[in-house]
Amino acid sequence: MKDVRIIQKALEQLIPTSSKVFIVGHDYPDYDALSSAIGLQALSSFLGKEAYIVINDTEMPVGVRKIKNGVAKRYNIINREIALSLIDEASLLILTDVNKSNMISLGEDNNRFDTTVIIDHHNASASTVKTPYKYIDLDASSASEIVAETILLTEPSILTQQLASFLLTGIALDTNKFQNKVTDTTNKVIQDLIAHGASPTVIQKLLSIGFEHNEKIKNLVINNTVIRQLGADESERHVAFTLNRTSPTEQYLREELAIAADELLSTKAEAAFSIGYTTPDVITVSGRSKCDIDVSEILSTIVGLDGGGNRTSAGARTSSATVFDVEEKISERVQNYLKCKHKSKTLDGR
Repeated sequence: MKDVRIIQKALEQLIPTSSKVFIVGHDYPDYDALSSAIGLQALSSFLGKEAYIVINDTEMPVGVRKIKNGVAKRYNIINREIALSLIDEASLLILTDVNKSNMISLGEDNNRFDTTVIIDHHNASASTVKTPYKYIDLDASSASEIVAETILLTEPSILTQQLASFLLTGIALDTNKFQNKVTDTTNKVIQDLIAHGASPTVIQKLLSIGFEHNEKIKNLVINNTVIRQLGADESERHVAFTLNRTSPTEQYLREELAIAADELLSTKAEAAFSIGYTTPDVITVSGRSKCDIDVSEILSTIVGLDGGGNRTSAGARTSSATVFDVEEKISERVQNYLKCKHKSKTLDGR
């Protein structure tokens, strides 16, 4: 676990000396990206700077859209076109819940900023934005956890009941409702947010999804899941794969695939991958793990997949294969990954 005071001190220096602050999460924002962005906007405002959250996506989860629309004016949420008209040479860019240039709505326009800060909990890669102000903590549950810690260190009074609830929702999403990747630090942040009025009722409401979406997820999990025993001997693991096997080209929201992968971990599966089309041409994969399988390493090292994330939660996309091809590629990669781990442990034991 990294020391969050590193990024807290950097922000306290960089925000006041900038002209404006622009906060950007990943494409197709989820609760963690939006909630952490809202927290950073509130922090920037407290430090005396005009701050904007840039969201250019028209597609996003229903609950995220409700938050965005409900607080757009209060937290200065704008689109890319407006942002580009406001940027000047002294503007500061803060990327939250993302570190790769190909996953943000600004695209190559992120190069217009002389100073960029990254706050994230996903693995870096060759496409990570180059900046000396890079705070990536793979042990953190979420960007919301990092931002909440930063606010608590700077000025706890920034945390209104609404903001505390948003940040706790971001943590709840990325921990599958506090079941995975919860550290002592995570628990402390959760308790601090509840002490500042975070409402479990609001969080439950924000994380709920409509009946139609639930039916699609149930169909994936109940009717289309295959659990394979991969690896060898002590490294053998139960790995679940789900995709729509009867209507393979049916489209899903990325959120639905993520929830399906989370649900599979409540079975005997120790790792899970849900696969489906999210546009007519793009297949998206959501990977989850509660064992020693690093789903980020799996999805980022398969030829033809553009993937990344962290050890327990990762995603990928491709437009050059079928869902069945993707399933087999992932299965083969997991099998080789586990065999290598077993071989390494065997050699170490000699």
